[in-house]
Amino acid sequence: MNRRNLLLGGALALSPFASAAQPSLPVVGFVFVGNPQRSAPWTDAWYKAMGEAGFVEGRNFATEYRWAEGDPGRMPAFAADLVARRVAVIVTTSPQGAAAARQATTTIPIVFNYIFDPVGKGFVASITHPGGNITGIADFEEGALESKRLQLLHQVMPGVTRVGYLVAIQDMAGRLDTIDAVAATGKKLGIEVALLRAGKVEELDTAFAAAKHGGMGAALVMAPSTFLYAQQKRVLETASSYGMPLVAGHIGFARDGGLMRYSVLDAEVPHLTATYVVRILKGQKPAELPVQQATKFTLSLNLKTAKAFGITFPQAILDTADEVIE
Repeated sequence: MNRRNLLLGGALALSPFASAAQPSLPVVGFVFVGNPQRSAPWTDAWYKAMGEAGFVEGRNFATEYRWAEGDPGRMPAFAADLVARRVAVIVTTSPQGAAAARQATTTIPIVFNYIFDPVGKGFVASITHPGGNITGIADFEEGALESKRLQLLHQVMPGVTRVGYLVAIQDMAGRLDTIDAVAATGKKLGIEVALLRAGKVEELDTAFAAAKHGGMGAALVMAPSTFLYAQQKRVLETASSYGMPLVAGHIGFARDGGLMRYSVLDAEVPHLTATYVVRILKGQKPAELPVQQATKFTLSLNLKTAKAFGITFPQAILDTADEVIE
């Protein structure tokens, strides 16, 4: 998209419209954990929703992007820079980005995405009355979507009794409840869930080698995860080399070669986010905007991957799929 003149490598990324030529336009600043290519489906859906609300970039708003390229440690500096530039609102798509933005400002409105239990984590005072300068789109109860993915995997591969659960080491401290929920779901299904840990690219091979040696027939990939999403193709390539089919929830997972992807409908979170950005640009305050949650889901299946692993999707699963990749 020519409206996103984006510089890679986590450097400053200014929209061509956010220039000295049009200083009066309110600027929406983004702190993204990924990169422009991986985030394109999200940003495309966001721009579409903004346009439907009558907001067109270059006409009545501008954008600035900061890309962490999978490194959350860069986010505090990015958030501070957006605050220094006096953007009208900051949008974040990760808990790390929201934390960095909240640390950087108590006055500029912040709209977050994908945060489990934002009340318990201290981001907002309550779901209905967030308080302060932050609101957004909450993720689901810890482990809910991960458990659903395990249930789908069980339907597709009922003979598998040992499943790996790939978790980024850097995510573990904040996702212990999710790990426990997946283990509990596995127990109900008669499946032993074993953790596979990796915090660096070179550790992926060790993790999947252990899975293969341990007799695991398939694996879940924790989502959301900054590291595992940034390294999605490498994760899939490594798992494939060990004959390990994978299920996850990250955008593009099935299209990149994963067996299945189950998650919130891709366009819904950016659409809800755009709705709140528009309301803020029109003068509403985050404290007046209740935290929302997505309600629509999507299931993607990769038939080519299934065939490579000798897997046949049950007709009931095929009938409910939103996307079947051949």
